[in-house]
Amino acid sequence: MFVFILTDSRYGFVDVLTSPGAICSAQARLPLRGVILALGTKTVDATGRVTWTYAKDPTQSGVGVHAVTCTNQGQTVSEVQRFDTP
Repeated sequence: MFVFILTDSRYGFVDVLTSPGAICSAQARLPLRGVILALGTKTVDATGRVTWTYAKDPTQSGVGVHAVTCTNQGQTVSEVQRFDTP
């Protein structure tokens, strides 16, 4: 069974719990000017947890969006979650 839970989505940090061996990629869309940050692709380790961190831009204000996609054994799951910037 392919497990996928976006457990934490906050400005500067994304955390996912999913099946070990899954390949996951993440993006952050920041509120001002719709800037999209490609956070990269990672292979999930034996713990089933994968995280991304990125630098916060102090000029950003409002609501942003994280988008995470994971693929495992031919199945793909995606989730989008909002986050607030200070």
